[in-house]
Amino acid sequence: MKSLIALLVFICCGMTATGQWSIGPKISYGTITQGAEEIRIIPTSDVVPPQMSFLGGNSVKSVGFMLHNKIGPGFLQIEALGTEYSLAFSSQEYGRSVSGPTTYTEKHTILEIPVSAGISHKNFKLGVGPVLEMRLVKDSELVQLDRYEDTADKFNGGFQGLVGYSVGNIVIDLRYVYRFTGIVDGFAIGNDILKLNKSANRVSVSLGYTIDLSKEEVEVPVKEETLPLAY
Repeated sequence: MKSLIALLVFICCGMTATGQWSIGPKISYGTITQGAEEIRIIPTSDVVPPQMSFLGGNSVKSVGFMLHNKIGPGFLQIEALGTEYSLAFSSQEYGRSVSGPTTYTEKHTILEIPVSAGISHKNFKLGVGPVLEMRLVKDSELVQLDRYEDTADKFNGGFQGLVGYSVGNIVIDLRYVYRFTGIVDGFAIGNDILKLNKSANRVSVSLGYTIDLSKEEVEVPVKEETLPLAY
């Protein structure tokens, strides 16, 4: 995680002052791409663990702003987005199939800073880059489980791919975020080992409106001097 933060700082510090800068608000809507999957639990004690499954995620909503710099055939884009999404889990005590599993919801609110760089041609752009996530709020109903522990880190990271299209000041982006941390990395059931090699990756479509920050050059008229006529 320290290397990701250092990379983001390096990119921001290395930004050139040339090019066409623009800034503006941005909203996005998406979904969690990972579907339902069983969570394998390897017990490390005499306590029998529950039967758990990941059920998927709901819609992903973001709002924030973007800073865009067009440099020749390339571009650099930095965003700051407040993002909300939820994950669903099911749990059932081993051997109690009559009552059926119980569903638990885990709500996340994060601040994500995606940085993308790539090429642009006419109205299209294609880029990749790192994503830094900072946890703001985590409200998990899994706390109702016996021996539950919250093991989520304050900071997480990921990598994104972005395809964009612009019409005047309107910007439309489609991006896919691959998270470095797994779904079960954020909690533990005692000292048992949770096995699910999947991440809560997300895909979203965003709409933004940019305002050009570049200063137009103003031509200063040159006053012509009239030479005195010689007689």
